[in-house]
Amino acid sequence: MKRIGYIKAFQVFVLFGLSRTVAHADGGIMRLRQVQGPFVITIFTTPEPVPHRAVDVSVLVQRRDSNDVILDASVDLLLTPPPTAAVKPTEPICGPSGVGFLSPESAGHNAPFSTPAARAQSSNKLMYAAAIEFGGPGDWTLDATVKSNGASERFSCRIPVVPPPRQLAGLWPYLAFPLFAIIAFALNQWLAHGLNRQRLPGVATHTVLASAQLQRSLPVVLPLLGERVGVGTGAPVRPQGFIARRLA
Repeated sequence: MKRIGYIKAFQVFVLFGLSRTVAHADGGIMRLRQVQGPFVITIFTTPEPVPHRAVDVSVLVQRRDSNDVILDASVDLLLTPPPTAAVKPTEPICGPSGVGFLSPESAGHNAPFSTPAARAQSSNKLMYAAAIEFGGPGDWTLDATVKSNGASERFSCRIPVVPPPRQLAGLWPYLAFPLFAIIAFALNQWLAHGLNRQRLPGVATHTVLASAQLQRSLPVVLPLLGERVGVGTGAPVRPQGFIARRLA
């Protein structure tokens, strides 16, 4: 009895480790785990699917009675886009080329598109995978049809496709504006400095001429005002000319 208890504990440990391993299979997240008919189906996708980029969709097929992985099943994926989206064909991540969705031009943008999922396209050979490129954002409906040993079951889940982050190209006007402002300011300062350099010689010339005229006019103006300044002599200032005659 004690040995049987150890065996059961070991089985639980193995199953727990397997569940943690497949929960992050191919670097994706689990979208669906469902028991139906003789199958246990688990569907994984890329964590954040965005339009116009290859998205890995992986399917794990197990037996319901034993949880054994079924390696000889047939898995077909049917994707129904939102009303405003479209599906674009893409090449598989691994495996033979030419496997993908039907052409949107031949089936219509709002029609469902299908593709097989194969173990050859998966990095984890216990799973069936397909590379899908979504044509637009929205909630896509994924239907997986699994067939094995005469049994056929259909599983459905939704895959939210988020809009892509805003591209850097769309931000270039906002990024270029500060640089343009700096260049414009530097150009304005350079032009203003050049104009000031051109004006300085003319200003200096006019200043010299004005000083010379003032010096020539002082001997004429001062006597008329009745003032004569003695520089360094200490002589008193006496009224002369027109002012002296008025005082007399």
